[in-house]
Amino acid sequence: MSHAKADELQWKADAAGVLRALETSASTGLSSKEAASRFQSFGPNDLPRRRARALTVFLRQFNSPLILILLAASAISAFLGDVTDAAIITAIVFVSGVLGFVNEYRSEKTVEELNRKISRMAVVLRDGAKQEVHSRHLVPGDVIFVALGDVVPADARIVYSKDLSLNEASITGESLPVEKTAAPDRRASAIAAARNCVLMGSTVAGGHATCVVLATGLGTQYGKIAGSVAEARPETEFHKGVGQFGLLLVKVTLTLTAFIFVVNLFFAGRGALESLLFALAIAVGITPELLPTIVTIGLAAGARQMSKKHVVVKRLAAVEDFGDIDVLCTDKTGTLTEGTIAVRGHYDASGKSDDTVLAYSLLCNSAVVDKKIYGNAIDTALWTHALGGPVLPRTAGYEKIEEIPFDYARRLMSVVVKKGGKRMLIAKGAPEAVLAACTHAGFGGKTEPLHWRLKKIRQAFSELASNGYRVIAVASRDIPSKKQYSEADESGLTLLGYVVFSDRPKKTVAAAVAKMREAGISLKILTGDNEQVTGKVCEEIHVPVTGIVLGSQMDGMSDAQLEKAVEKANVFARVTPDQKLRIIRALKRGGHVVGFLGDGVNDAPALYEADAGISVDSGVDVAKEAADIVLLRKDLHVLVDGILEGRKVFHNTEKYILNTISANFGNMTTLALSSAFLPFIPLLPAQILLNNLISDAPLTTISTDGVDAEELARPKRWDTGTITKFMVYFGILSSVFDFVTILFLIYVAGAAPPLFRTGWFLESLFSEVLVTFAVRTRRPFYASRPSALLAAVSAAAIAFSLWLVYSPYGAWFSFVQPDAGFLAVIFGIVAAYFLLAELFKQWFFKKHGTRAKNA
Repeated sequence: MSHAKADELQWKADAAGVLRALETSASTGLSSKEAASRFQSFGPNDLPRRRARALTVFLRQFNSPLILILLAASAISAFLGDVTDAAIITAIVFVSGVLGFVNEYRSEKTVEELNRKISRMAVVLRDGAKQEVHSRHLVPGDVIFVALGDVVPADARIVYSKDLSLNEASITGESLPVEKTAAPDRRASAIAAARNCVLMGSTVAGGHATCVVLATGLGTQYGKIAGSVAEARPETEFHKGVGQFGLLLVKVTLTLTAFIFVVNLFFAGRGALESLLFALAIAVGITPELLPTIVTIGLAAGARQMSKKHVVVKRLAAVEDFGDIDVLCTDKTGTLTEGTIAVRGHYDASGKSDDTVLAYSLLCNSAVVDKKIYGNAIDTALWTHALGGPVLPRTAGYEKIEEIPFDYARRLMSVVVKKGGKRMLIAKGAPEAVLAACTHAGFGGKTEPLHWRLKKIRQAFSELASNGYRVIAVASRDIPSKKQYSEADESGLTLLGYVVFSDRPKKTVAAAVAKMREAGISLKILTGDNEQVTGKVCEEIHVPVTGIVLGSQMDGMSDAQLEKAVEKANVFARVTPDQKLRIIRALKRGGHVVGFLGDGVNDAPALYEADAGISVDSGVDVAKEAADIVLLRKDLHVLVDGILEGRKVFHNTEKYILNTISANFGNMTTLALSSAFLPFIPLLPAQILLNNLISDAPLTTISTDGVDAEELARPKRWDTGTITKFMVYFGILSSVFDFVTILFLIYVAGAAPPLFRTGWFLESLFSEVLVTFAVRTRRPFYASRPSALLAAVSAAAIAFSLWLVYSPYGAWFSFVQPDAGFLAVIFGIVAAYFLLAELFKQWFFKKHGTRAKNA
């Protein structure tokens, strides 16, 4: 599909030249026939949306190295002739995939529903007459009309405008309305910066205009950004961790398999086939077959908890990426601030608070006040501030005689009002424009020549502007009665004072930012707004500015220079969407796990690139589609709670990994070594798999387990080095007690193979279940309370294994029934192992730090 492309002539040439180039007319527009022909050429004026396809979401659940390892284990079991074992492993993988599919598909459908908005209509001139058409039918060359409150349906050049201003925050990040005009703009280097062009997705904040469409669909600025998120999603920290862990499993499995095969073939004197089959059985045994299910259950539980806090998780793995975040990048407008300008104060010319200034600014005001307030951002803010307050009654009794509207040449507006027999002209506008019309200034009820204090007044205005405030000056004079008033009457005025505006920080932001800081998360602000405004917001929410980088400075930076800059600076002002993307990538190259919160079109590429992209339901469609997580309420407190929930999922998943991989490694190492001198296979393949299944059962409830507060204080990430050390150290400890059990079974109990296998099965299973309560916390085991469900299922697993051994069904697995004394010794060995594991844990965590690498 091709789309019209805006070139520099479309904003540097005059409007008549642009109309000629597009072969259209401002008086008649396109003909219906020509519009239909262009629609065939350019296609519909809409953007393709990703739909939640069930098959795609389902297949995505199996895109993991761990899943491939388990499927390989299933194939090996089938090859060994154990179809039951193969079926069980395959069923586990399938159930895990279904659990993940249900959660992700439901979330995808939720976001799809959020994106189904009311159809937008556009007023277009065709065949010489105005008509309403669906915006998707617009084509380049169409003449369209936009007015207050309209969402601009395409990129277009202004042909005629009256007091036009647009809110472009979702496109450029600019928090205040931008003035627009039809005049050629020869200084702009891009359509987004052109003062005579309007962009798809922006909103008309004031005035009205006639425009000619330049680009539609993917050819618009909005469309180009939307198209950029169609590329393959970059690998996140979670996927990297899973990949590294899968590689570790492959290495350990291959090493042990080769070692066992060699030992059995050359040292134990067994045949090649028997040695190979036993080695492959060991390979199946060391694989943590329930890991995908444990991870999915944990992520799903985290997603459910987050949904209760008005957070929709689109991509289930994002729950853990969310918890890993150590840097949160966010836009300013609407995230840290309210997203609308508000009155911060009204003062006389000396800087003292003065209600008269506010009262006069309400009289000199073009807003329409009904059930709602309609008007430009400044006039709306004035009425919003005054309604219900003490100043409003002071405007009673005044009658508006005439209004001289605002225009961008004068940069002010004025009105003539009457009260009794007295008429007065009131002017309001840009400070320099109002000062130019004044000869005097009012101070505390007195009037002085303006030049006496002009320097101080200008200095005050300059300081306010440098601190991020917007200032509107107000002036007045008495005026005689006449038939008509004009711009020429805007002279000889007395400056009454000024009104100060800003986009207020949200009330809850400062506390939320402090909470983020306590959680070890750095905040970086990426905004299209200027550095003064952003710096003032930082001051008000108690975020020290550690460095400011401007978009213009970034243009001259290499990637290496930017990587250094992003470590120090926390404010990036006047940045473009491409520059936001560079910042995210530089942070990721620096080893950070990056979250990005944004809701505008200009945020979409960064949302897609971040480890965890976060948008809001009020955001534009392309931002929500690019995000991993959608907030139904734009609240940073919800974000912090979600991050902590993600950390809980991470730590509970880690408990399973450390427990299972070390126990399996220990058991399989013991099997490998003991097979060299035992005249029989220590455990049958079916007993190995049964052991794994029963001992893993309690860990299916690990998502309900509590996490110690100190573990949630800092972001963590996968660290295969620590996992490997834990596996080896605790695996060796486990093997030591396995050999203690072997010595007891052979030299004390004189156990034949069936009793030997039964005793070892019970000792191995009991130790793996009970040691969970030691390794689940860095604290002493009695100082950290496990969840009731984990404790109950653990007790049930031990009870079930005893019941199975002593039931008639035990014969299915070649078990025999040991006597009470035998069982007491097994319990004694397990108790000694648990106590030593508790002491060993304290030493390990002291020597090797946290269980996972600090972010």
